[in-house]
Amino acid sequence: MSVNGDNKLTAELVVLTVGWIYYQSSFYYMSKEKKNWAESRRYCTERGADLISINNREEQDFVHNTSGNAVFYIGLTDIDVEGTWKWVDGTYHTPF
Repeated sequence: MSVNGDNKLTAELVVLTVGWIYYQSSFYYMSKEKKNWAESRRYCTERGADLISINNREEQDFVHNTSGNAVFYIGLTDIDVEGTWKWVDGTYHTPF
């Protein structure tokens, strides 16, 4: 999209969205860089994002189908209390 013939906006939108996938009101990005969980989370948060918190079966299926055989981190951790799993968005893991 361009406003008043200004291609700068178009270029910025392309740069910001290359590699990102839009699904159900969220954007997803799967980096090919090799990092540990903490480095991966920092990489995301430095870009205004976070590791994925999977909220329902449809989202889980989407991520599984989109990732192929790729290995990647999700935002599930028990760093606060060993054995108590929480998503990085603060919600507790519940099976669905």
